[in-house]
Amino acid sequence: MEYTLHGEPIETFDDVIQELTDFKNCALDLSKRYKGILYCDFITNNTIENKLQRYLKFPKNTHILQNYLKVLKRITSQKIKKALPDGSMNDSIIFAYTEEEKRQEEEKIRQEIKDKINGVIVFITEVINRYKATSVKTKYFDKPIKPKIEYNKLKAFEKKLVKAELIKSHIDFVKIFRGQAPDERIDWIDTKSSFTYFIKQLFNTETFKDEKEIWIVAGNTFTIEGNPLPINIHRFKKEDVKRKTLAAIDSSISLIDRP
Repeated sequence: MEYTLHGEPIETFDDVIQELTDFKNCALDLSKRYKGILYCDFITNNTIENKLQRYLKFPKNTHILQNYLKVLKRITSQKIKKALPDGSMNDSIIFAYTEEEKRQEEEKIRQEIKDKINGVIVFITEVINRYKATSVKTKYFDKPIKPKIEYNKLKAFEKKLVKAELIKSHIDFVKIFRGQAPDERIDWIDTKSSFTYFIKQLFNTETFKDEKEIWIVAGNTFTIEGNPLPINIHRFKKEDVKRKTLAAIDSSISLIDRP
């Protein structure tokens, strides 16, 4: 069945995320399809995150994804061992000559399968928390009880960021920083590391310091070079940012709390 949101079609889960459907089916049929898990290195990436972001615009789909997670979480180490007992993976073991070496290699394969399943669980959980409809509606920069930031201050802030070639000019920049949900997010055109530093400094200002879900807010209002923020965006380091860029970010953010 096809749904619509604001005139846009919202496909079914299988239509949008065939890769994840295939991954789950392999996990549920490990005795025959375990290699599909071992060779699956394309699940946790920006392309699939883009698809999931669009899919999660429709509130009902959050529940469908949560059920998907429940299925994967039921695949325990014990179930993997039962589906893949000793001697069942001989065609995947090349350099093992003794029975003990074979046993160790089989255990490594089972652990790799479990790690890949856990990785997908973490990825989808973080994507749901970032893009589910409730977060998209409520997590933005300014809370209604806070006073609005002065227009001229925000325009100066935007101009500094544009001049430093950190963002593209955005028609709704001021509205977004006053709490409006954007139709199109602000695009950061520098590195992921510089963006991480920018967000951490921004939410260290007096104006925004009370916000706890800073990465949800960041993901709802910014892209990086046209793409959604990567799941691990908060882990990028200041040390990887040029001094000139750090100075430009600090100078721009200093305008936020300036009287």
